[in-house]
Amino acid sequence: GTTTAAVVGGGYNPSATNVTEEYNVASTIITPAAWASGVNLPVTTSHAGGAGTTEASLVFGGYTPPAVNTTLEGTPASWTAGGSMGTARAAMAPAKIGSQTAALTAAGSPGSAPYASTLSEEYNGTGWTEGSNANIAVNLLAGTGTQTAALKVGGELASPSYGESNSVEEYNGASWTSVTAIPTVIRNCASAGSQTAALIAGGMIPGITGNSYEYNGASWSAGGVLSQARQNTDGGTGATAGATASTGLFGGGQAAGTTWYANTEEYNGTAFFTRPAMAIAKADYAGLGVNTSALAAGGRKSPAYTKMIEVEEFTG
Repeated sequence: GTTTAAVVGGGYNPSATNVTEEYNVASTIITPAAWASGVNLPVTTSHAGGAGTTEASLVFGGYTPPAVNTTLEGTPASWTAGGSMGTARAAMAPAKIGSQTAALTAAGSPGSAPYASTLSEEYNGTGWTEGSNANIAVNLLAGTGTQTAALKVGGELASPSYGESNSVEEYNGASWTSVTAIPTVIRNCASAGSQTAALIAGGMIPGITGNSYEYNGASWSAGGVLSQARQNTDGGTGATAGATASTGLFGGGQAAGTTWYANTEEYNGTAFFTRPAMAIAKADYAGLGVNTSALAAGGRKSPAYTKMIEVEEFTG
């Protein structure tokens, strides 16, 4: 026979026997986790919202500049134009585990004073419809959940204060309700998970932090600490990816000034651990997917906060 198909019979066991056995083997090739180049966006953008999967992705709004209302629907092979948002905005709170045909975004900056809003819109795969407004006007906030069960956290308040907020709101598909505040004021943080099992990590409190907080739908508790304190991971609107609070994937980000990161960390429900680094050090990108299959689209990089068209895909 061969190494994958053989037969053997007879012999001593310990006496002579007529037993026959057949052997076959199947192999599984394990591909190491890594970031790889995807199909570039058709236009440079930062601070856009993201939702969906790597097979059916959605990237919307952002700065090109100026703030835009465009929507891009993606597959692993191409990007095509979707329906336009009712209002041009950037640095929003997308429902991270929404889909290409059922997405939600709230708050964000229209690109001019007061640089924060309460607007909420829903996408049905064709067009956006304005829903009930949120209660607190902010931008640079975190968002996660689905179109009918979303969470918005923190953010930067409207001018002239520009202070950080600790507000938290839940959306039930019809209206926004203020719920238990996060233990610290925070903006530019990342998020993962659902409305009842969410994770917030990093951000500006003020001062850049590596702390994380877990939300169970009723209260907040301290989580693990990022090995690299950072802000602006995924445009301040969410984690790179993560359908649950215990599987968040956080890549890139920024320190104060023009220090950019490419390193990636994943959360296991208790602590963060190192994953393969991105090819390009970046921040303020649109992130979507799950911890084993994620996408980072656009963003900003050095020098001079250069806006990007590059897309990276993570397989792990």
